[in-house]
Amino acid sequence: MKKRFLAMALVIVAVLLTACGGKGYTPGTFTDSGYETEFLGFRFTTPEGFTLAGEEELSQMMGMTLEMMGDDVTDVQKKYAELTTIYEMVVADSLGAANANITLEKTSVSLDKYIDLFKEQVTGMSTMTVNLSDTVEDATIAGAAYKKLSATVEANGMQMNQEYYMRKVGNRMMSMTITWVEGYEDQKDAILNGFAAY
Repeated sequence: MKKRFLAMALVIVAVLLTACGGKGYTPGTFTDSGYETEFLGFRFTTPEGFTLAGEEELSQMMGMTLEMMGDDVTDVQKKYAELTTIYEMVVADSLGAANANITLEKTSVSLDKYIDLFKEQVTGMSTMTVNLSDTVEDATIAGAAYKKLSATVEANGMQMNQEYYMRKVGNRMMSMTITWVEGYEDQKDAILNGFAAY
């Protein structure tokens, strides 16, 4: 159940398979208390009762996500995602009620265009129903400005809430998806409170 919940949440982050390259990215590092990345400008302290995925688990999640994308994308798009999309960080609570994942995608598109493409892709998915709010909000996490969208998601008889935080960093688009089951808003807040400026 927990793996299925996490896998469905991960599908959302890999649906945008847009373009191009560039330099500047350096991966973050695991610390005794969590994760930090100078490139993205934050330190994350793992909340009590949560676990960070390791490098091997992150690779497995990417494979699981590509499988779950099914007929929504072509084999060429899946291969492109494999080459250009990085799972930077994934954290989940022990109850399986809340998690967050951060991906980075090489792209030349603007943040506004990316959000438009994101809306189009997620609302057209055949594997789940995503009900996006109409409003794109401004949000700040660890001193950085994000654009935020909210949604309810239904898949395989499960319903969950999601918030998507996006910002452009160099030639990468950072997307963070926070997923939680109704009644577990405290776990969602614990994730957000784990971030601090680098």
